[in-house]
Amino acid sequence: MSNWLMLVMIAILAFVCLCGHAQAASDSFQLLAPVDGAAVETPLAVRLKWSPIEGATSYRVEVRLAPSGRMLVDVSEPAWAIAVCPGNRYEWSVEATRAGKTVKASNAPFTFTTPDPKPKEITDRKTIFAGVHPGSHWWLMDEIPPDPSAVISPWFYKKTFDHPKPPLVEEVKDKLPRPIWDGHEDLIDMYWYAWKTLFAVWLFAPPSEDHMAVSNIIGLQTWGEWGSTMVWDTAFILQFARYGDAAYPFITGLDNCYARQHENGFICRESDRTNHEVFVIYPANPPLLAWAEWRYYEATGDKDRIRKVFLPLVKQYEWYMLYQRRNSGLYWTDAFQEADDSPRNPLAHSTVSTTSIQAMSASILAKMAVICGRRDLEEWFQGDFKKLKKMVNASFWDSENKLYNDLGADDKPITVTEKGGVCKHAHMFWPMLAGITTPSRAACLASHLSDPNSFNRASGTATLSADSNGYNRDTGSYWRGAVWPPTQYMVIKGLETCGNEGLASYLANKYVTASLEAFKVKGDITEFLEPDRHVSNGCGQFVGWGGIAPIALFIEDILGIRVDAPSNTITWRIRKLERHGIESLHLGDKTVSLICDARSSEAQPCDITVRTDGDVRLVIDLPSGRTDRRLHKGSHVIRIPRSR
Repeated sequence: MSNWLMLVMIAILAFVCLCGHAQAASDSFQLLAPVDGAAVETPLAVRLKWSPIEGATSYRVEVRLAPSGRMLVDVSEPAWAIAVCPGNRYEWSVEATRAGKTVKASNAPFTFTTPDPKPKEITDRKTIFAGVHPGSHWWLMDEIPPDPSAVISPWFYKKTFDHPKPPLVEEVKDKLPRPIWDGHEDLIDMYWYAWKTLFAVWLFAPPSEDHMAVSNIIGLQTWGEWGSTMVWDTAFILQFARYGDAAYPFITGLDNCYARQHENGFICRESDRTNHEVFVIYPANPPLLAWAEWRYYEATGDKDRIRKVFLPLVKQYEWYMLYQRRNSGLYWTDAFQEADDSPRNPLAHSTVSTTSIQAMSASILAKMAVICGRRDLEEWFQGDFKKLKKMVNASFWDSENKLYNDLGADDKPITVTEKGGVCKHAHMFWPMLAGITTPSRAACLASHLSDPNSFNRASGTATLSADSNGYNRDTGSYWRGAVWPPTQYMVIKGLETCGNEGLASYLANKYVTASLEAFKVKGDITEFLEPDRHVSNGCGQFVGWGGIAPIALFIEDILGIRVDAPSNTITWRIRKLERHGIESLHLGDKTVSLICDARSSEAQPCDITVRTDGDVRLVIDLPSGRTDRRLHKGSHVIRIPRSR
């Protein structure tokens, strides 16, 4: 054989061998991160990565919580983010599906452990807010350079905008609940004005192609130079907008919060009209998103939504745990983020509101974990809730003045200042809504709320008590006594959480009445009411959380109708004598109408007509007691005998 021919044959054999090795290599893949045996830095969320395999149609990820329990999920990309428990060891592996066959990662399984971080104050803002998105705005704080690697929705499933243009209220009005209260058409007019303004002014598509939104935006396009949408505002807007879910899925407004979330879990409190971040002073609102999502779920019963938002909510909880705790373990925020000009702001070092809201979030995330099939996280969040409940009651209770309050840098309550002044603010009532106060302490808080020389003012609950230094006796502006919708709702729902329906009803009626009187004068809903006169003030068309009185409190406390879609239950607290009720009320996927006939007195029989397009449970709450009815699809007439 010639040398030339031999060289050709050797080359061919080498080529065949190389091809064989290449084919073999493409038949395997490997786990990449976290590396085997890693101690990860993040306690509540981890991102798993592996090398792709050519032709794979899906990957099955298995995660085992040592020594028992496992999670399985099918994904299409070679990465998966998962919520985990602090202080645990996990084992994980991946199988790829290709051409109907499975291929297991060649180096599986891997293990990793999660930390159980101790409280540690971090002051470096480049660390706290790491991962700034390009295109952000800055005001009254040092600018942090944008991170070119920042991506939209790092922890959320939705990555691109996909919403049609939002409707006008006239196009969907038949899908909104229709309240009935004979003789009170003026309040019903304010109700419809609120819906109209929400749809026309506050709900909009991104106005330019250069945006970070993944859903239509809930905010005010004309606010300031950039327009504005706020985490805190949106959380409270959803407390009434949830009744309009059949007309429009308002909950998707929170999708934009998750879209601008950072890799470390931070969510900027404000964004512009295109969902780009707006950094002002200290841009972190208390973590109200879990509460907003859960309250919306109580109206819709949408478990799929809970499963989709669980991970970004857990990641946000982690961010607060890592970056918003003092060394004592108590939480804090710059109080400007809750009340712009309150005398509380320079005094507060550890804040009762933020710590209580984090506790409330833990309680809610525990319930969400059950829906997500994560009993391990249910147990962990329940445990953290109990720890925070204990800390709030041990640290923030001012036994001398019988109230909760923030702590100063000296770890003493700020109720009485060094110069002998008084500082009592509405944010001290958050422990009630969080469900962490005791009955005796709830009674003390109720006493403060009932006191006309303190919080109980003509228009509702003052944001700063009338006996506090800095109370603005002229207008209450801005947060120096003014009656704001979010604090009214927090206080009223907090009282109901504590079982004090009587005082809650009194304050709701007072606030709704004052709001109506102000509306009749201006023909508009503004930011807040003056505490000592039924006069509205601030920015107009503020619906916005201005819809709390004419929609949420009207339905829940004036008409007395409460919905709980997960249990398929409507509770109706009937206290009115006029004909009243509601039509086209949505309870999950069911539509229900309820009307109570007029009575001459509470002693008269109560005649109720119900129409429902599906089976529901109706609990009728009268002063004489409760009646529990299971109603099938159709029309029903119920008579409750007169009170004895």
